[in-house]
Amino acid sequence: MLISLCGCDPLSPGFRNEMRRRSSDSGLALGYIGGTAMEVFPLAGVPVTNRILLENYSGPCRSCAGWFSSDGRLIVWNVLWPDWKPEEPSLLVRTITGQTIAMWSGLLNTPYALALSPDRSRVALEAINHYPGAPGTGLQYLVLGTPNRVILEAQPPENETGGSESLGWSPDSRSIVFSRHGKIIIVDIMTGDHKVLTSGSRPAWSPDGRWISFTSSDGRPMLLDPSSRKEVALYGGSRITGPIAWSPDSCCISFSDHGRNVEDFLGMIHGRMIVYRISDGAWLPLVRFGLKGGMSARFGWFYNYKEFLEINRANEGKQSVRSVPVPR
Repeated sequence: MLISLCGCDPLSPGFRNEMRRRSSDSGLALGYIGGTAMEVFPLAGVPVTNRILLENYSGPCRSCAGWFSSDGRLIVWNVLWPDWKPEEPSLLVRTITGQTIAMWSGLLNTPYALALSPDRSRVALEAINHYPGAPGTGLQYLVLGTPNRVILEAQPPENETGGSESLGWSPDSRSIVFSRHGKIIIVDIMTGDHKVLTSGSRPAWSPDGRWISFTSSDGRPMLLDPSSRKEVALYGGSRITGPIAWSPDSCCISFSDHGRNVEDFLGMIHGRMIVYRISDGAWLPLVRFGLKGGMSARFGWFYNYKEFLEINRANEGKQSVRSVPVPR
């Protein structure tokens, strides 16, 4: 059964005020860390044209990529060559304020989707195959604190257009949702059993476990109840341009689209980051991207953005932060 949640007035004062309060009270924000680029968007109802572009000085190296955890409290940092050294960890799990709590050492190909398990024991990732025969590519998970790596699904062929641009863990940290060949699939990491749920791509599991979000084959945001297989169409059936990210309390999601204004009709298509409430379909445009749209890949929700920015400012001017405290 397919149900649709139509979008409400995007300028709803109630929803915007709610997001402003949450941003003020807990420091809730959307963020992106991709090498030297970093962006932070507090949910305070700022004009959609306001975009803060920052340099990344927060992580263990200048060009490290980072993924926010589903609870909004941690960051998984990825150290790649030339910054990575064999005697140092290639993945570090840190708090927003920089305390290292777990790590993994070993050679990693470039991850393009990554997720920390809710119990903080494993990291699931999709690693891209940059050259024939590259080891350790495809869907896998790494056991933190050990050198262990488990390959769950091989890297899709080069012509595959429906690979996982996002991943999600079940709340019990036992299963991972991903996509292959235009299908949404759950794999049990203990047994290896695969279960195909529906057609689509870019899946993510809500932190409360109730829903799996995904993008339909024609580019529309969807929800799927993994128990009943009920599907819910979001955003009035409009198309989006990137993966969906869940708020830590499963109240809301974020995604990008191509915008809806007079510039679009003149060929100057811009992209926007949208914040969308699941319960009633209320949404607001948080920020506008540049010409020809933007993608929401790698954006995540997190708390305490002010402390995060303070750490970034404190590290400014340092080429890398090579000191890595060992978790006790």
